[in-house]
Amino acid sequence: MINRVYKMLAVKKGFTLIELMIVMAVIAILVGIILPSFKGMKDEANYSKVLGDLRTLQTAVESFSIHNDQKFPKMGPDWQNQLLNSSPKLIDKIMIDPFSPTKSPYQYNVTGSYYVIWSVGVEKNGKILSINPQTGKVIQQGKPIFVSNSDEQ
Repeated sequence: MINRVYKMLAVKKGFTLIELMIVMAVIAILVGIILPSFKGMKDEANYSKVLGDLRTLQTAVESFSIHNDQKFPKMGPDWQNQLLNSSPKLIDKIMIDPFSPTKSPYQYNVTGSYYVIWSVGVEKNGKILSINPQTGKVIQQGKPIFVSNSDEQ
């Protein structure tokens, strides 16, 4: 009789296959819920980085203008090199747009006495089409993140 009670109370060690599958399913559901929020946090961090970079580049362009008879850096793919190689040195490195699919530098456009520096933005489709040379109004497509010396933004 005691042996029979002991066998009934004996606890088996380990997990069954069903228990393991349930645990794995719960973990998969939690990962599925958490991962999208990490992408949102990454986009927010990149957005803050872009704002800081654009303010730095705006200050560098303004300083370049002051040191070069009110002329802005020339447009082109190496416009940041002009800031990097100027005397005094205005930036320490070429700044890259974190939202750019090709990881290219920030874009720059100058028209007369107005300039604009921009990132393609979170949706990666933003673009500056032009700047009105009389009013400084920035004409954009999509949702770029940008800074300009124009009051008409």
